[in-house]
Amino acid sequence: MCGNSELLLALATQSNKLCNSHCVDFSAPTLLCYISLKGSRSFANAPQRICAEKVLKHASSGIMGIELKGKRRILFLCVILALLLFIPTDLKAESSICYGTTANGNLTNGVQLPADGDNFVGYSRIARLAGRTYVHSAVRNIILSSYQHLKTELPHKVFKYAETGFKSGGKFKPHKTHQNGLSVDFMTPVLDEKGNSVHLSTSPFNRFGYDIEFDSKGRYEDLTIDYVGLAAHITALHKNAKSQGYDVWRVIFAPNLQPKLFDTEYGHYLKKHVQFSTKRSWVRHDEHYHVDFKVPCK
Repeated sequence: MCGNSELLLALATQSNKLCNSHCVDFSAPTLLCYISLKGSRSFANAPQRICAEKVLKHASSGIMGIELKGKRRILFLCVILALLLFIPTDLKAESSICYGTTANGNLTNGVQLPADGDNFVGYSRIARLAGRTYVHSAVRNIILSSYQHLKTELPHKVFKYAETGFKSGGKFKPHKTHQNGLSVDFMTPVLDEKGNSVHLSTSPFNRFGYDIEFDSKGRYEDLTIDYVGLAAHITALHKNAKSQGYDVWRVIFAPNLQPKLFDTEYGHYLKKHVQFSTKRSWVRHDEHYHVDFKVPCK
């Protein structure tokens, strides 16, 4: 309910001894539950309530030498919780700065994408350790908010990102771009024989997925391209980029496979708002799609 509970957790730290083992599950939602369900019989003897009451007492006492009691104490915590809802989790983190272009540039304060999430994974732990999954901070935010959006819209779909760039940008072999934190490769979403959304295999044995080739019908072994998942993801990237004050510059995906992409329910939106490659690039871009984001650079 409250994604930024660091302040309350800090306040609770000194109360852990009082709560003993009951504070293991302490979080901001615990206090919200206490505030909203204080009169509920089912919550009356819950360990979380015991802990929450002690945290409330500790957190609201000694503020400028004034002890807060009763409704004032509850109000105090409600104000803190309300403020926390609007504090970005990366408020103290430095924003990235990109320089030059995707084909000739570099990056300052690059940030690494998470190894995985509820509905996504990275393409390789090895590549992650090698520092090949860094992006501009704005791009990271767009990607993660897009995955969060898709978790609600398409809860049974899974996604996988691939190569991005180095922390400081610069040449990123074998890619011709990916130099300033604004280029990201995503592995193409696929469906198995039963129609389930699954991850495309990525390992050193298939050059982390980049050696995979789909036929003209979008098939590879017993897998087929999930055009709905692909179209939904690109749409989410564009919408989240725009909502955060940025944009998607272009998407590179095999031109001969694009018609089925535009046949999905997202097709009209994609044709209207997103620029797709019209010619085959130096590599086919069927097992992955390349996205360049539009973020101001120096």
